[in-house]
Formats: sequence, C-alpha cells, structure tokens
Amino acid sequence: MRFVLGDNQKADIKAIESISAVKGTFTNAGQFQVIIGNDVPIFYNDFTAVSGIEGVSKEAAKSAAKSNQNPVQRVMTTLAEIFTPIIPALIVGGLILGFRNVLEGVHWEWLGQKIVDGVAQVSQDGQPIYNTITDVSPFWSGVNHFYGNEAEVEIPAEYQTGRVLLSNYENVELAEKVILKPYQTLAIYVN
Repeated sequence: MRFVLGDNQKADIKAIESISAVKGTFTNAGQFQVIIGNDVPIFYNDFTAVSGIEGVSKEAAKSAAKSNQNPVQRVMTTLAEIFTPIIPALIVGGLILGFRNVLEGVHWEWLGQKIVDGVAQVSQDGQPIYNTITDVSPFWSGVNHFYGNEAEVEIPAEYQTGRVLLSNYENVELAEKVILKPYQTLAIYVN
C-alpha cells in the first residue's frame, strides 16, 4: 500500500513492520510504501474501516507525493513521465533499422548480380557483387530513405584528388560535380 505522508519521520516503521501481514516498508518517489503481499484488498478494507481514511486515485497520490520530492526528483519524475510512453517505439524503430542493416549487408547469389547504371558490379578481385534484399525490395529499400530531389554538389579542385564515400557504401569517382541521392551524405577522404 502507498501512503503520502506529510512527514515521513512520523511513521513508526518498527510498529508497522511488526504487523503480521506486513512484509516490509520503504520510501520511494515521495511515497511511504508498505509491502503487504497478496492480501492487499483485505488489509486495505480493514485499514479503511479502522482509520476512517479513504483511498484516492493513483494520479491524486502521485500529485501529493511530488510535494515530498526535492527539485531534482521532481525534474526526473517529469522526464520519466514524458519519455516512458515512447520507449517501445524507440525500441521497435531500432530493431527495424538493425534488421535492415543486416539485410543490407548480406549479398545473395539468388537475387542476381548487382547492376548500377547498366554496369554489372564486381569486387576488387573480380568476383561478382550480388544484390541484397534491400536492393530488390521496395519496402526495405524505402526504410531509412527520405525521398526528395537529388542534389548536385560542386567539389573544389583541392578535394578532387580524394576519395568520396557515401552513406550507402557506394564508391564514386570525384569530379567537379557529384550527384547525391536524398538519403546520401558526402564524406571526402583526402591524403
């Protein structure tokens, strides 16, 4: 059972813990809590009959308990109340993107050889590069891509001797201009 006390020091913890139904006590988030076990409804009915105190809603108890918290605890409680509902969405989003990254990294021969701009792709040692599921699936290729217009980026002459890496791991040759897809970022490695 949870109690919001005006002064937690007035609670006689030894006397409370000597009650046979009580398993223990502690204070958390401005509330004095008594561990009853499985007999909470019976204990609650007996408590309200003897004390004449009726229970309040969970929200009312939380609101009253905030007055027993220091400012740092109040800020942390507020942040927890804001972010707790979105935790499942963050976890699922991370799992989907992680799964997509696995699909993007595994090349399958049965999906055919990767072709970019009409040219079959091969590795540095001449082995064919095969498609991944993200290359051939409209669903998975769309995850994490933001559609918009391609951008033409002018490359200064001093950077044209470097190597360009794009966010989807394509290597391209540097020239005066490079065209980037909406989901790509430009990184230039210059020796």
